[in-house]
Formats: sequence, structure tokens, C-alpha cells
Amino acid sequence: MILLVSTAFAITSCGDLSDSLTSGLSGLFDNIPKGLSDDLIQEPTDGYNITYYFNNGTGTSTEVQVKKDTKVMLLTPDEAAVPAGKKFAGWVRDKEHPTVFYFGEQDLGRYAQKKQNEVWEIKLYAHWINKDTFVLIYKRNAATSGELPVSQTKELGKDLKIAMNSGCLTREGYGFFGWNTKADGSGTHYDAGIAYAKDEDMILYAEWLKGTAISRIEDFQKMRDDLTGTFILQRDLELPKNFQPIGRSDQSFRGTFIGEGHTLSNLRIVDTSAKMLGFFVRLKEAKIYDLTFKNPYVEGMGSDIGTSIPNPAPAGLGVLAGYVSGGGTIIRGITIEGVDSEVRVVKRFAGLLIGRIEGNTGVYAVVENCSVSGKLDGEYDIGGLLGYARNTDIKKSEAEVRVKGTMHLGGLVGIQVDSSITKSCATGVVAGTSSYIGGIVGWQLNSTINQSYSTSDVSGIGSLGGLVGLQASCDISNSYAVGKASNTGAATQKIGGLLGSRKGGVITNSYFDSRSTGQSKGMGVVSGGTGMPIDYAASDLTGSDKFLGWDFTGMNGKPAIWHWVGTGKWPILQWQYEMQQAP
Repeated sequence: MILLVSTAFAITSCGDLSDSLTSGLSGLFDNIPKGLSDDLIQEPTDGYNITYYFNNGTGTSTEVQVKKDTKVMLLTPDEAAVPAGKKFAGWVRDKEHPTVFYFGEQDLGRYAQKKQNEVWEIKLYAHWINKDTFVLIYKRNAATSGELPVSQTKELGKDLKIAMNSGCLTREGYGFFGWNTKADGSGTHYDAGIAYAKDEDMILYAEWLKGTAISRIEDFQKMRDDLTGTFILQRDLELPKNFQPIGRSDQSFRGTFIGEGHTLSNLRIVDTSAKMLGFFVRLKEAKIYDLTFKNPYVEGMGSDIGTSIPNPAPAGLGVLAGYVSGGGTIIRGITIEGVDSEVRVVKRFAGLLIGRIEGNTGVYAVVENCSVSGKLDGEYDIGGLLGYARNTDIKKSEAEVRVKGTMHLGGLVGIQVDSSITKSCATGVVAGTSSYIGGIVGWQLNSTINQSYSTSDVSGIGSLGGLVGLQASCDISNSYAVGKASNTGAATQKIGGLLGSRKGGVITNSYFDSRSTGQSKGMGVVSGGTGMPIDYAASDLTGSDKFLGWDFTGMNGKPAIWHWVGTGKWPILQWQYEMQQAP
């Protein structure tokens, strides 16, 4: 995927059910002392002793006897035992490689080791952290297999990415739904992989959603028969060539589908007369989570009604779904990958993820943590992620694509109306034979782009920009474009390093590079609006002097927006930098 954010929005795949426990434990055993991993398959026949060590294995220790299959309330160190400047984070089983922290009520019998005198014992070591450091601890919460993510520590004032379900926690008859501050799910919900900003300790419980299992191709018929149900994909599947999509153009899937990080391979749907095509033909107020498509191919007609905006007739082609409607729709954690991933539309509305998506005024649809790579071909309204988006929030998503068409083409979204794009990016090639072509968005109305960037090379004959082709009454903030912007037709003024044309709107703290884009102006034709993009290559400014007033350090208790890489290098967004540093 995209070089700068290759791990930014990755979804962990747990593979087949038969392999899930093994794959989930493999990394965990790397940090378990010699001999302990073998004891995970044994348990004491009677009881065991817990020995607490308060000072990294030296000094005072306390021993407690525990009966088999009994939960015990773990000790809490007295204040006198706490080292200066530290606080207690929990108990760990390996003092050299602390991973999972334990406290409160626990049943740790499966981790006990047999000593030479036939007594079973588990050693726990107090783990201390700095007072201005905070800990996130994860709980299985009725999981029947898999392993917990390691506990995390968070520094004061810095965001932390909440753990993915990397150990493949599963619960029979349920789907993993993220994390919650309460075991019964009544607390605050946190999606796996999102940024956590609070400076406080927290316990997160695995959150489960009850549903119908999908483990064979034949099981998809259950979804066709119940378009409002909840379904959980429980293994990777290779789809047959004659796969029948879920739903119809006149019947929306309105339920919930949890992919649990599994992969559907070789989806192939071809109907050159169809206006609406995808794995789901049509979604309405649906919720789709954590699913990967590998090497999909979708081909159809799309909308054949003119080029006007808006177009009232539902239509669209996408790998996940052709057409999506309804406020409250959530599309989260979807990945499309593979060298053969492709969507071809004869006319209008195509995206690798979704052809056309429309939420409601005041209750937007949400597309979040999605990542796509592949090719798109057609005429109008084509985007790497979404062909057309209205009343939709697009967050933390990326596209690495080659888009070819006529007009209204974008590396991420073809047409964006009354919608937002935040912390997202696009790279690749966007090539049109007409106008309204942009590295992120082709045609933009009453919308926002914030903390996003494009390295896409774009080409066309008018209203063409490195970030946006045409902007009408929109706000662009803390964003940049550095891909080449090329006019392939007659000479035109409607081409810019950041924007091709602007009709009103605001630009704040955004830049382009005249050397890499090939454009001396940040905006081609300007009609109203305020703010101008900075040219990174401007000769009258050097180093960080260009960016006075931009947030490189954090303001008002919030994390920084930008990261200064160094003189002579493009500044990048802070979230982008953090993704580069992620292991």
C-alpha cells in the first residue's frame, strides 16, 4: 500500500478458524520465559500458590494459596511499596518482557508452573510506570479462544492507538466488535485501531455482537434470506466464479456484517447492463466491519443518466457495494488489495469500495479505516475509494489507485457533496480526458478536507488540481499535494498545484510544491473565497519560516497537527509521521 502510511489502517487477518488460536499465540510465546509456554496446556490438579514480588524480584515477597478454578483478588501494593515518582500499573508474569498486566479478580491457574516439590506456583512481579504515564489493559470478556493484546502504556499528551484484535480473540456465536469500558457493553465503545487521547488509566473489555456464523459459501444464502440480520464471517473463503451478490437493486441489505479480519478472495461480478453491482448490491443503514477482499473484479453499466449533479437515480459499482444510503450507515475497516483488483463502469459512479454513498442531512454515513488498491475505468464520477459521496464522513482512509475516465475523477472521491474527509490520503495516477480532476477529489461542493494529502499524478484539460479539481464553498485545512499536475489539452488557466478552480471557500495552512507538481500557482482560477496555499519551493522563504503559525508542537492541550521532517524535506502530517513510526 502507500509507502508513507503502509501500516496506517491495516486490518489483522485471523485466517481460518482452525488456525486462529495457533496464529494468535505464536507472537505471544516469543515473550514468555522458557518452559512457561508448555505449561499453558497443563493446569494444576488441586491448587497453586501465587508469589508476589514487589521490587522487581528482589526484597519483600508474599505468597498466597489459591484453590483450583477459583478467582482470586490480586493484591494491591501499599503506598509505602511504591517507588518514588512511580505508580503501580499491574502484575506481570515476566519481569524482563512485561506484556499483559493483571490486577483485580483473576483466575491464573493455567499459567502456574510445577516446581520440583510438585507444588504449582505462579510468580507475579509488580510493574511500575512513571506517574505521568497511563496504562490500557485489555480483558477477554468471555472469549472462548485467542489471546489478549499486550497491555499498553501511554505518555502524557500523546495519542495511543488502541489495540487491534491481533491475538484473534473469538467467542462462539458472537463477532468481535471492538472494546468497551464495561464488560456488559453499556460503557464507552472504542473501535480497534483508533487513536486514544485521554490521559487516564483504562480497562477495556472485548465487546461482542451476537450473530449467525458464515463459514462456507453456502452460508451466504442465509444473508440473502435475511437482509436485516447480523452475520459473522468465521474463516477466509475463496468465492466461486458464479457468486451471487447479496441483495438486489430493489432490496437493500440493512443488517450487520462482521468480517473479523477475514479475507474473501477472487470476487468476480460482471453484468454490463447492471446499474448497481457489488458484493452487496445495495446497502441501507447497514453496518459492515473488518473485511478484506483480495483480487476482486466488478464490471457493469452504472448510471446512464447524463452528467448532472446531483443525479437522483440510485446507481453505482463497487467491490463492497454498488449503492449505499441512509444516515447511520457505518463502513469500517474494509481492505481491498491484490494486483488484479479492478472496477470497470461503462458510464457513471464507480469506486473500489463503493460506487455511490448518500447519508442523510444531519445523520451522516461513515466510512472509516478503509484501505484500497487497484484500478478503475469508466466515464464520469469515479474515485479510488468512492465514486460519489454525499452526507458522508470519510475518516482515516487511503487509496493507491490508477483511475482513468472522462470527468469528475478523484484519487479518493470522484464527487464530494456536503461531506468531510479527515486524515486520509491518495497516491497513484488519476487521468481524465476532460475536466474536474483531483488527487483527492475531482468535484467538491459544501464540503471539507482536513489533515489529508495526495501524492497522486493527475492529468486532464481543465479544473485540475493536485488535491481538488473544482472547489465550491468548501474548506481545505492542514492538507497538501505534491504529485504532478499536467494539462493534456489546450492551454488553460484552470490548473493549480493544490486546486484547479475555486468558487468561494477557505484554504488554511495547506501547501503544494511547484517543483513536484509542475505548477507555479497553487490555484488556477479563483472566484471569491479566502486563504492561499503556500508553495513549498518559494525562494523567499527557507526552512520552517514558511510555516509560521502552523501547529508543529500542539496547541491548547491537543496533539500537534504537523511534523517537521527537516529543512529541504516536505513537512508531513503528525498522524502520518506516527504511522511511519509504528512497528
